[in-house]
Amino acid sequence: MMKPQDLTLQRLRAEFIYDPETGEFRRRRFPWGPSDHVPAGYVRPDGYVSIEIGHRPYLAHVLAWFYVNGEWPSTSLDHKNGTRDDNRIANLRPATQTQNNGNSKLSGSNTSGAKGVTWDKWSGRWMAQISFAGRRRNLGRYRTVEAAHAAYADAARKLFGEFARPEKRP
Repeated sequence: MMKPQDLTLQRLRAEFIYDPETGEFRRRRFPWGPSDHVPAGYVRPDGYVSIEIGHRPYLAHVLAWFYVNGEWPSTSLDHKNGTRDDNRIANLRPATQTQNNGNSKLSGSNTSGAKGVTWDKWSGRWMAQISFAGRRRNLGRYRTVEAAHAAYADAARKLFGEFARPEKRP
């Protein structure tokens, strides 16, 4: 079983072609013959692309970073557009876990239609909250979803900067 540090840049480049414009890896060859540059990997249920090398799965975005920069990322990597299978090098950036969380998409289970906003039965108002550095912060209660979302969006821009993704459904 290979450890990440056991995979060398030389081996990665010998076995795969990476296109930084599309984010796609292609195998140069298979153990049993030529590959005709078949796309490598598969999309996992969580949306990330996984590629097996030496019977060990690797995340394609981590391999892309290694392939282009010649070193393993020292932190987590963030997909700028939030699309987990978009592994173009221009879409990847180093990020802390907090920054990565700030760039998360609107949850499918969200019922308000606005990130960071929930209905508070107790007060009969829309409540805005944000999580940052492992702590949830209450941003207040508002009469409208729009007002609560504006409070969330403002806090997200201040806390997460370029990583902020204050989404709202149309």
